[in-house]
Amino acid sequence: MRPVILTKNACMGGVETIIEAHQKRYGWPVIVCGGIVTDDCPFEYVYERHQTRLLKLLEQYDRIIYHWPPDWAVQAIHQSGLPCIEYVHRLDTADCDKGVPDLILTHSRYIANWLAANHLPTAYIPYPVDTEHYSKVEGSRDKIGGHGAYTLIKGIDISIRAASKIGIPLRFYGSGNQQEYFKRLAEFQQVPCELLLSIKDPATVLGEFKLFLTAARTEGGPLALVEALASDIPAVASDILAHLELNQIATEMGYPEPLTIFKTDDVSDMARAIKEALSKDVHPREFARAFTDMERHLASIGEIVEVVTRN
Repeated sequence: MRPVILTKNACMGGVETIIEAHQKRYGWPVIVCGGIVTDDCPFEYVYERHQTRLLKLLEQYDRIIYHWPPDWAVQAIHQSGLPCIEYVHRLDTADCDKGVPDLILTHSRYIANWLAANHLPTAYIPYPVDTEHYSKVEGSRDKIGGHGAYTLIKGIDISIRAASKIGIPLRFYGSGNQQEYFKRLAEFQQVPCELLLSIKDPATVLGEFKLFLTAARTEGGPLALVEALASDIPAVASDILAHLELNQIATEMGYPEPLTIFKTDDVSDMARAIKEALSKDVHPREFARAFTDMERHLASIGEIVEVVTRN
């Protein structure tokens, strides 16, 4: 079996963390297809931005797993004739030609339901989180914030405005093209807000936090949020489907809801949710350990990739 992973970007984020886990376990090579490249990319890769050369590279392999590459790369996948799996992370990045993959994989139940409703072959596997690794985080447990991309879809601007309303400092780790904007916004809102560089292993900094914030505006699989829960950090989260799903799953499994939810883009409601969360005594680690597991995820991925066949 000679699988290869195709993806758009070589940076640091949830998609890249998942690819790193797959490469680390199985040694699968990665081809980055024409997207952005940053120094903090966690996996080894070859970069290609031409369809003809990509098609030539694919001759070395016998199956493909791909994560929202550009259209020209999807065309090359189709032309290769190889069995392939599309990994869908968010509904706004689910626009690749669905006539190409033999199977579509996702780690969110609501995405799996959407795909199945559209009569697409779908497999659901929960997030790959090394819960044992995150159970060992240590730190001051006195900060509020989190880690993720410095982009508007992550809603850090909403977190800053909410913090201004209740007079709390924030700390974030990340990278992205909106970092300077967030810095200026924090100064204008008079919020002490540290916007630090991204880190390859979130476990090295998550111990600093007593409350994790995500004001994400976009649907998706909140891997960073689940990592925080595995580190026993309760969270405040916007009411996008990916976040509501986590509370629903926790309730179904008999655990307290780990997230205090607020209305997306509602600054006042986020301020309310932060104050409410700080008054609770919630320990979400046990839910995270029961919900997701790195070994279960990797075993399932290996089995699916091995058996996928051309339709």
